[in-house]
Amino acid sequence: MATKTKDTKLDIFIHHSWFFLNHKIPWKGVFFIGIYALIIYIDYLAVNEKILSEQDALRDAIVISITTGLIGSLVFVVLMYFLRPTIALSPFMLKADSLRNPGTLTYIFKIINCNWFFKIKEVEIRLYEFIENDRDSVRDRSNFTRNRLITTEQYVNYIEPRLHKDRKKFARNIYVVGTYVNLEEILTGQNSLEIEIVAKHELSGFSTIKRKLFKNDNNVVFEGKFEKGNNFLYIAKELNLPQGKS
Repeated sequence: MATKTKDTKLDIFIHHSWFFLNHKIPWKGVFFIGIYALIIYIDYLAVNEKILSEQDALRDAIVISITTGLIGSLVFVVLMYFLRPTIALSPFMLKADSLRNPGTLTYIFKIINCNWFFKIKEVEIRLYEFIENDRDSVRDRSNFTRNRLITTEQYVNYIEPRLHKDRKKFARNIYVVGTYVNLEEILTGQNSLEIEIVAKHELSGFSTIKRKLFKNDNNVVFEGKFEKGNNFLYIAKELNLPQGKS
């Protein structure tokens, strides 16, 4: 048994146009053709508009996705900048009489946690000596050997932020690191010394590395002790150490 299919607008349009043309009423046929042509055209515009709207929706979705990604990347970069350890390191070192071992010379550096609200944690402090080689090496671009001073390494669990609760009594955002190794003996000729600090931000966990290179000149080592506060001022003091204690 044959099934009857639903006539489309085009089938209806052909059927009625053929009917009017066969019955010799050309002006009605032309009119009917015009009406149906207008209906088909409007229907075409509606379908085309739907396709265009879907394309616009797809385009808007792509634009929104790209914009969201860019904003997310920008926020991440901002967080990387602000939620990272900010460390200040003294541009020189001081030599002074050791408080723990009176009569023993110690070389000290001052480290400041510049973050206002967050601690820096897992602080690692290392010293390296750069020793000038006796002869140039063809393979190495540098004429210096970098040696790690294992005995001077220190580890600090955390350093408080500037706005800690005891800031009126104690400057807990400041850490003074010292070593008994005679650093002036290393700073001879073209040799130099580098201090390296590795620390993590308390909230974000982002790490940073702070390095400072000390060369052999007159503005590297001074005698005295650091003043209190978030600065690198120091009080000059001549050392009167017993013989053999330097």
